[in-house]
Amino acid sequence: MLKNKRVRGVMSVDYNVLKDLVKVPSVSGREELVREVIVRHLKPHVDEIRTDALGNVIALIKGSSERKVAIECHYDQVGFIVKSIEKSGLLRIEPIGGIDVRTIIGSRLIIWGREKTIPGVVAGVKPVHLEEKKEQIPKIGELYVDAGFDSSEDASKYVRVGDVATYDLQYMELFNDKIAATGLDNKISAFIMIELSKRVQDIGDWNLYLVFTSQEEVGLRGARTAFYGIYPEMAISLDVTHAQYPPISQSKVPIELGKGPAIMIAPAVHPKVLKLLEDAAQIGSVCVQYETAGRFTGTNLDAIQVTRSGIPGGLVSIPLKYMHTPLEVASKKDVESTIALLESFLRLIKEI
Repeated sequence: MLKNKRVRGVMSVDYNVLKDLVKVPSVSGREELVREVIVRHLKPHVDEIRTDALGNVIALIKGSSERKVAIECHYDQVGFIVKSIEKSGLLRIEPIGGIDVRTIIGSRLIIWGREKTIPGVVAGVKPVHLEEKKEQIPKIGELYVDAGFDSSEDASKYVRVGDVATYDLQYMELFNDKIAATGLDNKISAFIMIELSKRVQDIGDWNLYLVFTSQEEVGLRGARTAFYGIYPEMAISLDVTHAQYPPISQSKVPIELGKGPAIMIAPAVHPKVLKLLEDAAQIGSVCVQYETAGRFTGTNLDAIQVTRSGIPGGLVSIPLKYMHTPLEVASKKDVESTIALLESFLRLIKEI
């Protein structure tokens, strides 16, 4: 299928697409519902699109030669899995991905049952009125989900061991062009790549692969298999990074919300790709920030870099507050600056 012809010019960013992505679950290993949304929004703007055995979505905008460049993001989110059903009807859960137990006590979860969704409340700690002494932070195995069931028989009509759960999936717009939503790690990057697909007409020789990878939150799994197959000449990973907020110090986290995307400098980042990103920012008049990592980046780039005989790569990250909590916060300014940076990068490599 040939992509639609588009006229270059100023194009608005459609945040309704981000809302579509946020409102369906994508817990690692169970990403199928959001995958359908990604494919639906991408399909009009690419030449080919397919899904591989691990659930990676691989889209292609064809160039005029065999050269390949890839931009990728993971599209899974952290969540939970139902571990057991108590005789009382309470549900025991365990996390999928990295979750701080302090952020979930008292929160609303949605269990994605085989036939319907079931709301529940995370409980398992005493009210402050009943504490005899200051309680320790509980372990997640001490908590449970109360969905209102009175017995295991009652619960088993609707919930099975192995069903996944997410935070209540919410999207809201805050003051000063801020967004608060569930699972912005890393649906915000998936959204940016969909918006980028609308803006790319051609990049000369290069075949552009837009790759949406599965199961990053549990071990970079989708990236390993997708990039083994594609094996591009170079790649850009797109993810989120921590932005400052109290009580995190600037010395610990130098990245700020609303000041532009963060370019990573680290052993995993190839110097050639780093320079291209820096040149693209300068040529496109895009404000960027810098972050560093002495060893691993903690992103798909760590796996991509060592695929086959090696893939030169770079990492661009969107600043994010409150990562892996029920509501994460990002800035529309950073979203739009990231799109502009990637557009400028693709225009720049057209000339090399």
